[in-house]
Amino acid sequence: GLAEGIEKGLAEGIEKGLAKGIEKGKAEGVRKNQIETVKSMLQENLPLSAVVKITRLTLEEVKGIQASIKKTSPKSVRPAPSKKRVKKK
Repeated sequence: GLAEGIEKGLAEGIEKGLAKGIEKGKAEGVRKNQIETVKSMLQENLPLSAVVKITRLTLEEVKGIQASIKKTSPKSVRPAPSKKRVKKK
């Protein structure tokens, strides 16, 4: 009856929701992996054209990732001068 219909509908809704959640999680994981791959390639100074070709991302996407690297990377820091000890005779 009605209770069985509600229970069946609820079960189907939960199943569909879980499936959508799993797919979304997979897509986010793939995207995160792509971003890390692009970052690594750019840090190795590969040309943008090669990064685009290998990752199959658009030039705009790669440039966006490149811009995010520049925003988050620390400014170059000069090493502290070394203190040379002079041997006393």
